[in-house]
Amino acid sequence: SAGPGVGPATRTCVLSGELRSAGALCDLLSFVGHAGWRGEFVVHEADSTRSIFFDQGDVVGAQSTVIRERLGEVLYSYGVLTRDQLTRCSDATATGTLRFGEAAVKFGFVAREKLFDLMAHQIEEIFYGMMLLGNAMYYFLEGFDEHGLSARQKLSMTTLMRDGIQRMHETRYFRARIPSGEH
Repeated sequence: SAGPGVGPATRTCVLSGELRSAGALCDLLSFVGHAGWRGEFVVHEADSTRSIFFDQGDVVGAQSTVIRERLGEVLYSYGVLTRDQLTRCSDATATGTLRFGEAAVKFGFVAREKLFDLMAHQIEEIFYGMMLLGNAMYYFLEGFDEHGLSARQKLSMTTLMRDGIQRMHETRYFRARIPSGEH
């Protein structure tokens, strides 16, 4: 059970284990989605934690401690923000009174309606990053606190899985043909 401060006072852990190879989560995530469970799927790696929130077979939210999966970095990688705009929004959120997306809207860098759509891309990036993990611990906790989600989305588990597997194959294919990460 998850202790106080993690969501509901007590949540049952219905699935847990250890990952030993990349792609091993595909079957587990598919199982959770197709079973229609409601809860939080958490994966702990040596220096990061990712959570995917499920409700009735759909992915409704995600959280990550990985820097490149933070909302600002996702907006930057999609070309929505410049590095200077990203820094300005980050500085505005330093006190904790303003969230990153709110700062981007406040400064006029992105429209509120567009931000909601872009937040779905953040969930996708966290999901795809989770699928690639090869050495981590995972568990699934029943239920979650709705207030913990920055914005509730509704992403199809089947679509996420299909696109994630395609991305894994393309990455493996092109990695062998691209000289370095600078290209």
